[in-house]
Parts: sequence; C-alpha cells; structure tokens
Amino acid sequence: MKNSKIIQNRIKCLKCGDVIESKYRHDYKTCSGGACAIDNCTNMC
Repeated sequence: MKNSKIIQNRIKCLKCGDVIESKYRHDYKTCSGGACAIDNCTNMC
C-alpha cells in the first residue's frame, strides 16, 4: 500500500476487554491485563 495513512490505531483485548489506542509514534500502550500491546503501527497480541 503506497501512500497509506493510519487514521486510528486501536485494539480491544479479548482477555480483559480494554480498548487501547496509540496516537503518536513510539506511543507504546498495554492493556491492564498485560496480554496486548500497541505501538503506533504494530499490534502485539
């Protein structure tokens, strides 16, 4: 995908139900249960 832009980058953890959102570059977030994390353009579940 050329010239693609992330408009919103958020995920919902299927274990604890938290919705976490990364808004900026290197804005690393984790859910309260520690099962999921997000860092601007990558999701780690």
